[in-house]
Amino acid sequence: MTADPATPNPEESDLQAQIAELRRRVSHLEEVLAAQSSSAPAARAGEPAAVLAEPSLESRIGSQWLNRAGILAVLVGVALFLKLAIDNHWLGPAARVAVGLAGGVVLYLLSELFRRRNYAGFSFSLKGIGSGVFYLSLWAAFTLLHLLSAPLVAAGMLLVTAANGLLAWRQNSRVLAYYALLGGLLTPLLVADHHNHEVALFAYLLMMAAGAAVLALLRGWHALLLTAFVGTTLYGICWAWTYYRPAEFSVTLAFGALAFALFSGLPILLAGRPERSTSLTALSCLNALAGIVMAAELFTGWPRVMVILLLATFYFAWARTHLGREADPMPAWVTDLNANGALLSAVSFAIHRLWHGAASSPGTHTGEQLSYSFWFMGFGAVLVAVGFRRRNTALRWQGLVLLFLSMAKVFLFDIRLLSETSRVFSFLGLGLLLLVVSFVYQRDWLKLRSS
Repeated sequence: MTADPATPNPEESDLQAQIAELRRRVSHLEEVLAAQSSSAPAARAGEPAAVLAEPSLESRIGSQWLNRAGILAVLVGVALFLKLAIDNHWLGPAARVAVGLAGGVVLYLLSELFRRRNYAGFSFSLKGIGSGVFYLSLWAAFTLLHLLSAPLVAAGMLLVTAANGLLAWRQNSRVLAYYALLGGLLTPLLVADHHNHEVALFAYLLMMAAGAAVLALLRGWHALLLTAFVGTTLYGICWAWTYYRPAEFSVTLAFGALAFALFSGLPILLAGRPERSTSLTALSCLNALAGIVMAAELFTGWPRVMVILLLATFYFAWARTHLGREADPMPAWVTDLNANGALLSAVSFAIHRLWHGAASSPGTHTGEQLSYSFWFMGFGAVLVAVGFRRRNTALRWQGLVLLFLSMAKVFLFDIRLLSETSRVFSFLGLGLLLLVVSFVYQRDWLKLRSS
């Protein structure tokens, strides 16, 4: 019995189907590779060639560490040369400053020459040296030679900083942006005359921070904004320690509020930039902490409590709003953490106010210390409960941390202030609370063990 030629062979049909599927997959892979090869040059058209391999330790030492050490050595040499020229009267005062400024211009021109020949790293190094020469020459003209006034020198240094910032944006150079910011942050130190210039100082610092914020928005350099925050905060602490008086309250509060708004990350949210980074997360947390500390230092009594509650309301509103939530540059847990931290601080200051009244005596009250412990325990338990209800891991962790802190406070500090009867009831209450929380975790309603 012979097979009917019109009847298809099942094995042959299956083989043809597999061949057709393989041809389709090969065709798809060829299309993907062709698309990648055609888009890669376009994506890198305006950028320097990417480094494909991680540079070795020897390469990093030779290209980066020696580069920075060389910049520092040249700047120290220029400073020593200026001092030597002044001590030996080699040139007139105006000529010395002119030579330094001319040297800075020459270094900038040389840096552009090297950049156009694709030596970008060395080019930025020369710009860094040129910036340092500009700053040193202007500083010498003000401090050592007394040729220029402080406002004129500050304007010159600001011009150098602005030029570096503009070049950093046009040439997409993060390194040059840091040179500009660090030089700008050093300017108030270089032209300091040991007098209180609050308005000029903080207006200048806010202008520098605004420039860093613009570069962070345009280029995504969030670490630049974090650096500006650190510099501004250090200046603020040093100024407050030296010069702050109640008469400067209004001006200080205005500048503090502007700085808080600028560093809160809200401008980036309003600009619709969803990029997230570790620097932006750290900036948000540190800025919230700075806002709480500033409110605690500027205000007293119930106004202090109300202002910190206002900060908590700001962060709670931010966490609950749907305004661009998918474009929010802050993770949800960061905003919740800031809100809970402000609320925790506000209620703690309220407890202090209730126990001390209008007096600010630092005496230890047993009831006050227990109130802090109960507040920490209760707030921690609420956060854990809300975290379970909303299936929010961050809230549960915040609650657990508060519970452990309050437990440590009770065992290490509060126990010494209590009578024997109070100790019994306190530890019974603490134990019951911890057992309830433990029972909830053991029930494993959220299937945490499997995850």
